[in-house]
Amino acid sequence: MADPAPDSTPASAASAPATSSQSDTAANAAASADLTTTTRTPLHCRWTLWYDNPRFAPAGTLWKDNLKRCGSFDSVEAFWRCFNNMKPPSQLSLNSNYHIFREGILPTWEDPTNIDGGKFVYTMQKKISKTGVCDESWMFTVLAAIGETMDLDGDQVVGAVVSIRKSQDRIALWIKSSDKHICRNIGLRWKKALDIHKVNLKFQVHRDAATTGRSFRNEIQFSV
Repeated sequence: MADPAPDSTPASAASAPATSSQSDTAANAAASADLTTTTRTPLHCRWTLWYDNPRFAPAGTLWKDNLKRCGSFDSVEAFWRCFNNMKPPSQLSLNSNYHIFREGILPTWEDPTNIDGGKFVYTMQKKISKTGVCDESWMFTVLAAIGETMDLDGDQVVGAVVSIRKSQDRIALWIKSSDKHICRNIGLRWKKALDIHKVNLKFQVHRDAATTGRSFRNEIQFSV
């Protein structure tokens, strides 16, 4: 069948303005479409947030069995939904830990991705931590990690941990490598992200921790 002639449409229909409800519907549809396309900002990889507190672990259980998976995310928006629904470190009970790691990598020394690597440790005395420094530093550390702003290779920073203790709190940045040149550059970028240029960050290797069973009381390989 042939298309209708251009002048076959009634003039009143062609020239009539859209009703208010039609305009609102069209505007809402456009807004929804825009929301769908602009509110998901993907990250380069998927990350998981964990929590643990050995004080609450049943007797005889392994440390990793006490890990609680709090959520995973692979976009900026999903990260904020997860992060904003968690207590800040300053409100956690004593001996609590948050861990944020790339999906598929457990926050353990023995994980195949971690075993040959190490961590930088940023230690804050409690009186400093309580002023908000710990919460702020943790947030900036997490943002720098998932945004991959500290790591030129894009796969060396595998995670971060914040640990709440009696006299001091700590944030550790976990790196896949223990090569001094690679790690030193990452450590310097971390200091810049936290604006702590006068603070020494100490680097320890995971093999020492796995041998001694201690998280922080191990030989310092170097500092930045």
